[in-house]
Amino acid sequence: MSVRFILVAAMIISACEHKVMDLQDPYRYYQLVFDSVTVIKDIKYRIANSFNGKEVELFLDFYEPFGDSLEKRPLIILMHAGGFIQGQRGWMESLAELFPQYGYCCANISYRLYDGSDFPLDRGDFLKSLAMAREDLIESIYFMADNPDMAGTFRIDPDFIYVAGASAGAIAAIHAVPVSLDGSSNPDIRMAADYHGNSFNNYLAGPSIPVKGIISFAGAILDTAWITPAYPEIFCVHGTADNVVPFSAGFVKINGKISPFTAFGSENIIKKAEKSGLSAVLISVEGAGHENFLNNPELWKTRAIDFLYSSITMGQKH
Repeated sequence: MSVRFILVAAMIISACEHKVMDLQDPYRYYQLVFDSVTVIKDIKYRIANSFNGKEVELFLDFYEPFGDSLEKRPLIILMHAGGFIQGQRGWMESLAELFPQYGYCCANISYRLYDGSDFPLDRGDFLKSLAMAREDLIESIYFMADNPDMAGTFRIDPDFIYVAGASAGAIAAIHAVPVSLDGSSNPDIRMAADYHGNSFNNYLAGPSIPVKGIISFAGAILDTAWITPAYPEIFCVHGTADNVVPFSAGFVKINGKISPFTAFGSENIIKKAEKSGLSAVLISVEGAGHENFLNNPELWKTRAIDFLYSSITMGQKH
């Protein structure tokens, strides 16, 4: 298995227009500067109705550097895999414990999973499940960084919100941006929208605080038209032989329980990001399928830290 790196040059943005963080420590965000992590478990961030209309409580675990005194810190929200039908926060613990050692805070969230009785899921079920996960992600951003009732609780800098997800979680993370179903290039979206209504009708404009960057492990987007110059910076890790979520373009096929849904994988995402002048990184793992890349940090960790550090310090005087 070999790894191929593609780095897309960032847009040139003047320092006066780009917000940068107070590093406090010159090695913060780039090297391990904290020996341990503080965790607060089971924080309830919202109550919502499930696919079948059942009221469910949603929780997150908050990870921060132990003893950190910085007033405002960047936040990485984590979304687990599971095809929108299974999964748990524990699957993302390795990331939740890694990033705070570099100075980041992490919110490892649960989100609504499909609880209907009809398997396999049809295309409309898949679209609605994605929309619900996306809505929960947007609500978690509001809860952590834009909720007056929680002001100052987590000491988050709202200008530096990142989202990281694996598989289904990555798909949801990639869609935490404004979307429009009108005239979509994806025929499955048009068909599902016509039959089931506008499944993205909640939060079409995206989160109240724009996401600064996205880290995607084997993710995809349903319409590359949503990748514009306003799209977040993006970092993708993907196997070139993925038969579940396409590496380039194809169908999302999850355990035979979801009808194939047209989607565009990491290669197409990066190509569109490049055309839009965005900062983007692709780590393509040659010959790999739909694997849990979180278990192989040597493939991506150094480049992911570089990606985040560059995002935070662009325009910073050294």
